Amino acid sequence: SYPITVITTDADGNETTTSFTITVQDTTAPTVTPIEGQTKEINTAIDPIKIDATDNSGQAVTNKVSGLPAGVTFNSATNTISGTP
Repeated sequence: SYPITVITTDADGNETTTSFTITVQDTTAPTVTPIEGQTKEINTAIDPIKIDATDNSGQAVTNKVSGLPAGVTFNSATNTISGTP
């Protein structure tokens, strides 16, 4: 937050002061490009899934992935899900 003070003075030197605060918040959630599901034959690799996410403030985002079947992994360095279930 940013505390701001305004001092107003007239020609006779009379003065008044008012203060307020400007608070800057990021209240907008990141956006993620929708990901389509896949149906694969058993022992067949899935098509790699790249997670494309951005934040309106330009800050870096992180992704966590849960519920993956055995043999399928998430690489947080590349934001890619891949493998053979």
